[in-house]
Amino acid sequence: MDGLSGIDALAGLSGTSGEIPPIRVLFLAHRVSASGRLWMTRGVEMRTIDLRAGQIVGCSGFQDLLEGHVGERQWSLSEWAEVLNSDGLDEALSVVGEALCARAIQANIDGDWILNFVAAADSDPDLLSVPLGLSEMVQRAIKHNTPAEDVRSWLEGAAASGLVAHRPTDADVSQWGLSSKSLSLLEAVENNPSVGSLFVEVGVDGWGHLGVLWQLGLLSVAEVADLSEPVDFDSEVFETEEVSEGPAPDEPEPTRSHQAETSPRSTKPEGKRARPRAGRTKKKRRLDPRLVALKRNPSDSPPDQVEAHLKEAYDVLKSVRPEVIFRVKKSESLSREYLDKRHREACARYHPDRYRGSSQGVQSLAEGCFTAVSDAYHALQDPEYIEALRIRFIEKETGKKVVTDKTRSRAKVDFAKADALFKQRRYDNAFRMSASAMEGDPDRWQYQYLYFRAGYRSGEVDLEDVVTGILSLQGMTTVEKGDQIYNLGEILLREGEDKRAYKMFKQAVSLDEQNVGAIRRLRLRDRREKESKERQSGGGLFGGLFQRRK
Repeated sequence: MDGLSGIDALAGLSGTSGEIPPIRVLFLAHRVSASGRLWMTRGVEMRTIDLRAGQIVGCSGFQDLLEGHVGERQWSLSEWAEVLNSDGLDEALSVVGEALCARAIQANIDGDWILNFVAAADSDPDLLSVPLGLSEMVQRAIKHNTPAEDVRSWLEGAAASGLVAHRPTDADVSQWGLSSKSLSLLEAVENNPSVGSLFVEVGVDGWGHLGVLWQLGLLSVAEVADLSEPVDFDSEVFETEEVSEGPAPDEPEPTRSHQAETSPRSTKPEGKRARPRAGRTKKKRRLDPRLVALKRNPSDSPPDQVEAHLKEAYDVLKSVRPEVIFRVKKSESLSREYLDKRHREACARYHPDRYRGSSQGVQSLAEGCFTAVSDAYHALQDPEYIEALRIRFIEKETGKKVVTDKTRSRAKVDFAKADALFKQRRYDNAFRMSASAMEGDPDRWQYQYLYFRAGYRSGEVDLEDVVTGILSLQGMTTVEKGDQIYNLGEILLREGEDKRAYKMFKQAVSLDEQNVGAIRRLRLRDRREKESKERQSGGGLFGGLFQRRK
């Protein structure tokens, strides 16, 4: 179930809401009766949901929790319940609890909240809690916030590969709190993973229950092996075999007299003897059979092999990516002229008119191949697909990561996550996440700065590399640069390199005259030096007299 199973999964929870849906975290907390606080942070925004024994007992950070009402960030469950003006407190608390679950679903859609769970001992038993079970609120929130059309689209997308059921093992099924309809749908997939059989089982009124299983990660689309991955875009050769040019094993090596009788006279000049060929081996190239199937023209095959060759081509056409079908290997091959040429060649191989006199099976396969080629060509008309393909080729050709709006957006999330981990002193994880942010957007100095700081703290980056890296950062204001150099001075001071450290402090003050940290360090050093000189000169009345006399 996406790794969310057992109490240890809560303790090690770390990621974004786009990677780990918070609604699944709440369902896990319910199953294992967890007590603690679920943190959701995004920049300066912080939201929490407090749990006791798998039940919601508190919250904070929500200002728009209930539609039509604006509250304060520190409002508790009871304060939110009061604004509903409901006759019963229990009913109002249940509405608030369901609203918290709905916000957890929205956080997954936003995708950029950083999640953490801090376990705690069971809180005060007298603390007000939501009377409705957490599992029930989770299911209500999913049904109210997941349109049936979205569930249908998700199910239709699994038609080609089928479904997979993920049954949690951290609690008995009786503790899940799911409806009998949801459990029957889960069992149906375990017995038969096909979409068709599940569609019959869902019936008219089962889409909400299916949406619950989908959003909670209890059902997922089965992964299909990407048969196009082994195709190397730089070479169509996938295997070689050694072939000997010497005599066959069952044939005796010809004698010299026999060679003289059967071989023509050599035309090479006397004194230069040809290198012996017996036993010499060479590499024989063998093409990937899928590429062979795509290049072959089935209409030119022997009549008894036409259907088999069409079937082989159809299987390949349905399993590989469009660029493989048209043998697009480089970014320069993405031109419209090249794609049109490859499309015409493929259409000529499988055009139904070529197979009019053949059997019905052959004609059906030809039409299927022709349709698959057309679908692949239309896929290459999509500007987004072409752009993603171009980026992939350029990265392969240059060995460098291409920065796009998508990678920048992802880098922003990685940086926020790394910053939160750094503040939690989880330096190893912060270093890895900041490295990921740098890769996605290498031009942001903030990402590089955090990378060097986390790298130093985790021991992954040497001190000298940290010094060189921070000093070479560009693009910030003088105040920001002064703050960087001050922090670098603190690192050097911690390493015992006082001379270099105070040089950094002076440089920080020259960039920012109001750099409090650097000014404080320089004043403390001056005070210590003054006190040291006074001790060396001697104290007391006579010491002072002798000093003046000198």
